[in-house]
Amino acid sequence: MSDNQELLEKILRGNPSLHTLCIALQELLKQGETRTVIKEGTKALHHAPDHVPLLLLLSEAYTRAGFLGLAEQTLDKAGAKVREMGRSFKLQAQLYLSQERKEEASAALKTYLALHPDDQEAKEILDGLTPREEPAPELEPEAEEPPLATPTLAEIYYQQGELHEAIRIYEEVLAREPENAELARRLAELRALASAEEEPTAAEEVAKPAPEESMEQEARPNTISVLEAWLSKIQELGRVQEKA
Repeated sequence: MSDNQELLEKILRGNPSLHTLCIALQELLKQGETRTVIKEGTKALHHAPDHVPLLLLLSEAYTRAGFLGLAEQTLDKAGAKVREMGRSFKLQAQLYLSQERKEEASAALKTYLALHPDDQEAKEILDGLTPREEPAPELEPEAEEPPLATPTLAEIYYQQGELHEAIRIYEEVLAREPENAELARRLAELRALASAEEEPTAAEEVAKPAPEESMEQEARPNTISVLEAWLSKIQELGRVQEKA
């Protein structure tokens, strides 16, 4: 027997606490002392039948020794005790909730539900603590970008008779390419055309009557009608005098 084993055996004979006993038995199990673990563990289990760490140690020792039936019984007993103890997590969650510690309450409820998955009340509490995912907003269709201003587009507008739109596009293109002499020349041509359309022609200026002349033309028909009426009366008076 090694010095370490001798020390562990001495601890076992000294009536240790359950915590110390489990540590000693765990070390003996690592060293392969399976029968010693089963013997001492079974003896301690009479005094603490619900001690979960001791039950787990014994079930592991039974498994290594090939006593699978005993291992299953011991694990069932340990599992039932763990589930019973698991209720403490629900109480813990309620305590956290009273203190507005929602994240810790949520973690405690998840642990509890792993042991008690059928507890509907706990599920509802956890659902209330879980942030709901907002539905993704519907993306609005992107507005169509206006066509990129190019000399070709400007000429298309010019061919369609949209002279001012063609000028606007050439101005935009020239703002991007201020050193382009060809663009500047074409823009000047279009501006000249626009100015020519806006100014009246010489023939239109000649045909347009002056303000004074227009007033005379408007007054002339009235004067003629008055003179004709006077002439008619004079002629009528002459005929009357001849008869007399």
